[in-house]
Amino acid sequence: MNEIRTIIDDVTLEETAKSVEAAFPYRADRDILDPMAGGFFPWHWHGDVELFTVESGALRYSLPGMNRDFRAGDVGFVNANVLHMTRCLGGQRCVLQEHIFLPRLVGGTSGSAIDLKYVQPLLANRRAELLAVPADQPEAAEMRALMQSAIDAFETRAPGYEITVRNAMSALWLKLLALAPEGGAGRGSADELRLKAMLRFIDENLAEPLTLADIAASAGVGPREASRCFRRQLNLSPFEYLIGCRVDRAAERLRAADDSVTDIALGCGFASVSYFGKLFRQRLGMTPSEYRRARTQ
Repeated sequence: MNEIRTIIDDVTLEETAKSVEAAFPYRADRDILDPMAGGFFPWHWHGDVELFTVESGALRYSLPGMNRDFRAGDVGFVNANVLHMTRCLGGQRCVLQEHIFLPRLVGGTSGSAIDLKYVQPLLANRRAELLAVPADQPEAAEMRALMQSAIDAFETRAPGYEITVRNAMSALWLKLLALAPEGGAGRGSADELRLKAMLRFIDENLAEPLTLADIAASAGVGPREASRCFRRQLNLSPFEYLIGCRVDRAAERLRAADDSVTDIALGCGFASVSYFGKLFRQRLGMTPSEYRRARTQ
């Protein structure tokens, strides 16, 4: 199995390390959340679905208005286009076995009987944005076995591996459909669409001197409604989110580049190095220079 560290695309906020091939839209990876890199994936979404089991460590998946913790052996599912973030718990490295695929791997052609009867009901179920199967439930062991069979086939690439993978994912889909709560139609609220527009705008203009009015205008709302939307969905103000993104981007540059701390601070939208250092320490528990030294040891 490939071992990767996920990268969130700077413009689209999609997970660029998990792209799937158009001809066979599936891949399996071992994903690592490293506490020294902050131990989390920032808020993002993707058009494929995410099925995972925790191999080691513990982590928290956060959706607007919802947190769910996963530990070793637990199985989880994140639906397509669901805004979420992931964070390690306990300061330990977390390792996930992840299966990323487009729903058409199971449903086939849009509008087919399988797509309409089995795939679309789960995709449209707002109460199935994040599903969890604890390790001690019998379904979890069955699902892990199916996931392992898919990985084995995908890695060996033996003749017919695509059919083996598709069969395993189809069986898993049926289990997810059975586990999903009923009565959750109508995903994609106006609040969520506005929030995604503002998150995109912030990420595309992170180094600029943004105002609340700028952020609000990107979603076609006023400043007060923008603040209420962030608070309802993320329990953060727009500027709390903005500062967090700037610190996280600076941490990426400290890990990947030799630029000076001053250049990184200014390039990530901070007006002064001292203010940057204060906020960086509050978020990551060390100064930018200490963080860079720790990453190179």
